[in-house]
Amino acid sequence: MAQDVAILNVALALEHEAIGTYQLGAESGLLQPAVLQTAVLFQSQH
Repeated sequence: MAQDVAILNVALALEHEAIGTYQLGAESGLLQPAVLQTAVLFQSQH
């Protein structure tokens, strides 16, 4: 059971990293509007 919890904690940490990465991309001003829209959509799915 401890291994299961450890795996879930890693998965949750990776989800938080993905959300942060999409946020950085969205705030950077470097993304084209269509790409930004897709990034925000992907972020909402995490």
